[in-house]
Amino acid sequence: MMLFGEEAERAESAMAERLGRVLFAYSRLDVSLGLQLVWSDMAKELPSLTNRYSNQGVGARMDFLKKRVATVYAPDSDGGKAYADFFVELDALRQIRNDLVHGRWSPPLDEGQMACVVGLPTSGEQREAYFTSGLLDEVLLRLDRARVSHERLREQWPV
Repeated sequence: MMLFGEEAERAESAMAERLGRVLFAYSRLDVSLGLQLVWSDMAKELPSLTNRYSNQGVGARMDFLKKRVATVYAPDSDGGKAYADFFVELDALRQIRNDLVHGRWSPPLDEGQMACVVGLPTSGEQREAYFTSGLLDEVLLRLDRARVSHERLREQWPV
């Protein structure tokens, strides 16, 4: 059942605030990843990597860094394993972010839920997920843990 009036406005406002925080946290992680990329290999390719990846998203940056990591760390090494775990979580967060940004949002429903539907209305491939402020807070916590993990990776296992 949909909420109406002030109750709907409060629920939508709470979700919008969380979405904004998710986007801010994700963009900080994106910039950190981009800086790691251009400064990799002692910044030998800084100008060309800056030009090539300046307008690329996290997916392309992650693909580059996976290849770079593979040239520096064996897959079964501590560094290789740590990066592999980080990339799995980063990819999951990237997909969540993409869905949140590219989906369409329902009006607020019972219990402060809102549906996020990804895909064109004419597509049989639409996906929907239901979010609450609490679920978005969990995404924020995951983004913060990923940021801390990335900082640690950059310090302990430079590429």
